Amino acid sequence: MANFCVYCGNALDPNAPFCNVCGTATSGGNANPSNGGYDVGSANPSNGGYDVGNANSSNGGYDVGSANSYNGGYDVGNANPYDAGVPFDYQPFYYDGDAPVAPTFWGAFGHCVKNYCNFQGRATRTEFWGFHVVHSLLGLVLAAVLAGLAGALDAPVLALLLWAYILGLLLPMWALHFRRMHDLDYSGGWLFLSFLPFVGGICGLVLAIAMGFVRGTDVPNRFGARPVRR
Repeated sequence: MANFCVYCGNALDPNAPFCNVCGTATSGGNANPSNGGYDVGSANPSNGGYDVGNANSSNGGYDVGSANSYNGGYDVGNANPYDAGVPFDYQPFYYDGDAPVAPTFWGAFGHCVKNYCNFQGRATRTEFWGFHVVHSLLGLVLAAVLAGLAGALDAPVLALLLWAYILGLLLPMWALHFRRMHDLDYSGGWLFLSFLPFVGGICGLVLAIAMGFVRGTDVPNRFGARPVRR
């Protein structure tokens, strides 16, 4: 059975004293099925059966087999639920067993409307763009319909219908923006910078670009696990 580096998941040469990718010292014990087949040295029941002998200065001296900053505190020995124990190719490890389901692009609008008052958790870029694209398309359709009814309805009534649509989706949009900021590991309170005088427009533009184009953290952050597609 092949051995893997408990820090980065690289396949190890059985005789190599160090990992040729990250430099972590290799363990000299036997592979252990409780650790997904990784070479864990002297397993310790106080550490869930994982090796405690290979302390690493890059993670504060703690065992790289159980918790370190590289994988968000999760055990790299368990790899992840997608690959049945085979480590990612040098990607951050995370456990998504309790992660919420990420909506599809076209399902994002309905998802956001349903979660109109949910300012907790995280939202992906797909959810962000899906909501705004559908929101804009519906707004164009509504504007066209109201334009066709211009001769039959008074202007105040038309304006009232248009504003009802805009204000009705304002809360779901703000909740989405809060969750998108959480995905970037920032508080949603940063959004209020867009209301500052003089510089609010610039701040709002920067925040919009960040929410639309910056990928969220791959590992769980202080706002929860990253939504995943199942």
